[in-house]
Amino acid sequence: MPDREGSLEAHIKFPFQKRLMQALASRDPPQIFPEEPLAEELPPAPRPGYAHAQVQTTGHPQKLTRKMTPKVKAHEAARVAVEREHRFRLRRAAAFAERNQKINKAPPSRAALRVAVGGSFDPRLIEDRDYDLDEVVGPNSAFRFRLVPWGGRSPRAVIAADKSVVLVLGGGPRNRDWVPLVVAEANECCHDAAQRIVRSPEDLAANIAPTLSGGVGQTFNEDVARPNHSGIAVNALIFLQLFCSLGIKRLVGYGNRLLEVYCTSAFAALEHEKQEFLEDNNNALYPCDSSVFSAVTWEFGGPHRYKTGPGVPDRLQPGSWSVLTALGNFAPVQGGHIIFWELGLVVRFPAGACILIPAGILHYSFVKVRTGEHRYSMLQWAGAGISRWFANGRRMDIDFAVNASAQEHDARENARQHAHESALDHFPVEAELPAEDELRHLPFMGTDPRGAAEA
Repeated sequence: MPDREGSLEAHIKFPFQKRLMQALASRDPPQIFPEEPLAEELPPAPRPGYAHAQVQTTGHPQKLTRKMTPKVKAHEAARVAVEREHRFRLRRAAAFAERNQKINKAPPSRAALRVAVGGSFDPRLIEDRDYDLDEVVGPNSAFRFRLVPWGGRSPRAVIAADKSVVLVLGGGPRNRDWVPLVVAEANECCHDAAQRIVRSPEDLAANIAPTLSGGVGQTFNEDVARPNHSGIAVNALIFLQLFCSLGIKRLVGYGNRLLEVYCTSAFAALEHEKQEFLEDNNNALYPCDSSVFSAVTWEFGGPHRYKTGPGVPDRLQPGSWSVLTALGNFAPVQGGHIIFWELGLVVRFPAGACILIPAGILHYSFVKVRTGEHRYSMLQWAGAGISRWFANGRRMDIDFAVNASAQEHDARENARQHAHESALDHFPVEAELPAEDELRHLPFMGTDPRGAAEA
């Protein structure tokens, strides 16, 4: 990867992002955190054999032959199968222990993917479309990005050269029922919504994938034009129906728990912001009660929109993190990868997996899926309008511009100039990554008692 020094800053659109990237490059390196994965515990001892089974003996006393009844024969076969399974588990546990021992002795660079943030990439090169895998990966590709064959289960952090965590491949719970039950239910809801959503004339003309956005953070304190096409009421109802699904609620709960474990300060800031904001705005609605994010954007496959719409960087809080969840029915090896342009990474992104991403800074695209397959995504993000409302002294931008004094304007501008310093606290460093015991509890977080018990 190219060096991160100053090459990205010339193409950064917003001054806040430029100062944040400069500050990330100047951080002192902390201590190194040893790598996960978790070692598998030894299985319990096998059930006792059938020592009291009755047998029949025939023939000469010194040449006894064993003749078992059908019932005893079935018991003996079951005992042999249990012992065989136990030996297999012991060998597998020993292999896991040996593998973990080798990893712990390895240099710290194996703890996570390491990249150089920035480089010579120009964000203006991004097109509003899905890419072919051969376009971004391989010796004959135009970009020659690095392919990360992530399985979508084990969490992995992406570490920059200054030991800052710039991306977290969160994965999903280690539960055999997560994909066939939770993810399958969410896929069914998304497929039904994609069939009923009413697309705007602009999206139809531009061949842009249908999207649904909602939550108070989408338009609060934002000078944006509301869509006025005939399907706006239908789409609003579809958005609410999506969050009636238990599977989607559990996906939201897992993403928030992932943020709490990996980016503790960012989660605490968003949680405090939500509590304070709802005290003064009783009628405001967050997309989900269990979520600290003020807005959610659904994308139902097809080309991804970048330069307009609710997902562009100036609508998100630049220093906050977002949770991106992949859904749909597609082969993750063949397509559906996610492209991180500033990082030069192409990550395999299977359905049901979650990724923590500073969406206000990093740009991302998707790789095409095959014909007949469907890819959906859910992005939970924090709206910048709410943070500006707090910076204005709990006033809207229009009220602040009219009624604020010159001293208040100067104070807000000074705070804006130094906002990147406080935003650095939301970017964890390698030494702050969670330990194994915290990762072990990730699968058991849901959005309600039934979801927590099943997860």
